[in-house]
Amino acid sequence: PAPTPAPMPAPPSTATSTVSGELDFKAKMVPVKVEVRLDADADVATIVIEGPPGVWFGIAFGATTMAQEPYAIILDGSDDIQVEERQLGMYAMGSKLTGVSVQKVSQETRANGMVAVELRRPLAAAGAGYFTFDSSSPSIDVMVAVGRSQAFGYHSRRAADSLKLMQSVAGLVQTH
Repeated sequence: PAPTPAPMPAPPSTATSTVSGELDFKAKMVPVKVEVRLDADADVATIVIEGPPGVWFGIAFGATTMAQEPYAIILDGSDDIQVEERQLGMYAMGSKLTGVSVQKVSQETRANGMVAVELRRPLAAAGAGYFTFDSSSPSIDVMVAVGRSQAFGYHSRRAADSLKLMQSVAGLVQTH
């Protein structure tokens, strides 16, 4: 009998484990823009949030109302922006989460009257009150808000929407 040919090696995978989405809330009269990139292979969520200087601004994940008591990332309005993670309460400030899962990647950038900060954290929740990012989900419900001062407190503007996630495959962007 003729020898059996060796199996052909599998072609290299062109799929990426990264999904991303972006929302600009300026049309909803809230000066906040957010971009989320979820990398399943690296187990990292990268969040770029842009808002007005001089007042706090933030984003909550997995909810469209405060009644859902979501996980939130709040940035103060100081010159050297500080970041805190909170579990919002039912129409209340909620509580600051113990421990730290989010880190500033670099110093904030300022342009066009706005300030942007890049943050990273693991996809998995760090404990009770935190949010788990799922890179296989087609979207994430988010809420954004802008405060009246640098100190976290009642918001002056807020909005909610669904952040659609897209996956890039071989240079093409495909929706889930």
